[in-house]
Amino acid sequence: MKYGSRLPGALACLLLGSLAACASVRNAALAPAPRVTPPSATERFSASRSQDGTDQEGSAAQEDPSIGTDMRTGVLPAPTPPPPPQEDEKYPIEMDGNRHQHFLVMFGQRTLEDDDWSESRLDEQPTIGFSYDRQISKKYGLSSDFGIYGSSDSSDIPVAGGDQHVNSTTVEADFGVLMMWRPGVLRPYVGAGLALVWSNARVAQGPTLFDGSDFSPAGYARAGLAYEHESGSMVGLDVHYLGGTDMDFGGLDTDVDGYVVSLVLGYGF
Repeated sequence: MKYGSRLPGALACLLLGSLAACASVRNAALAPAPRVTPPSATERFSASRSQDGTDQEGSAAQEDPSIGTDMRTGVLPAPTPPPPPQEDEKYPIEMDGNRHQHFLVMFGQRTLEDDDWSESRLDEQPTIGFSYDRQISKKYGLSSDFGIYGSSDSSDIPVAGGDQHVNSTTVEADFGVLMMWRPGVLRPYVGAGLALVWSNARVAQGPTLFDGSDFSPAGYARAGLAYEHESGSMVGLDVHYLGGTDMDFGGLDTDVDGYVVSLVLGYGF
């Protein structure tokens, strides 16, 4: 009777435990299963590259925009802006960026336009000139221009009682502005400015008959083309015009307007 009185309680406990276990299994069965997202194409591609030992290159593609599209995100990286150009790249006016000065020597002939000189056979005078230019603006290729030219000639004119010996000398000093372009090794240039001119005329037949000189302000313009070697040496052609002169040789009014055509030798530094 003692054990029989305990049997119904044990059976009740066993029944309740079984019902609780069944409820847990039922709840677990009714709970929604976790959603599994399949790998994307880029993830599968990255995984395959990791397996064959090339994932390091894929990482480089992510980090270096120059390689191209990011293989993991599929987004094209923004291009890296180029560095701002240096001053010499903006205005490449010199082959090596250092030659901003030129010294030129000119060998040519001055042709005078006034008829007084042609009658005296002095209208074509051998000329030598020197010019120096120094850069003052990279942006526009402008340089200051200094020059000096000297020309002289003489002739004998038959007259009654013997020949007259006539001589003329002209010295010109220039100050102006020169613009030079630099397409490769060629140096086309143009320039203009002010000039101060001194000229002398002398006529002799036996004892001196006439000797006069005068100064005059004037203007000049020049143009030329030179070839500049990488060493800095230059050779070219220069055309120079002088105008606006007014000379008074002791009662003889004339001018020394005219042009000079010269062979140019020089050096850039």
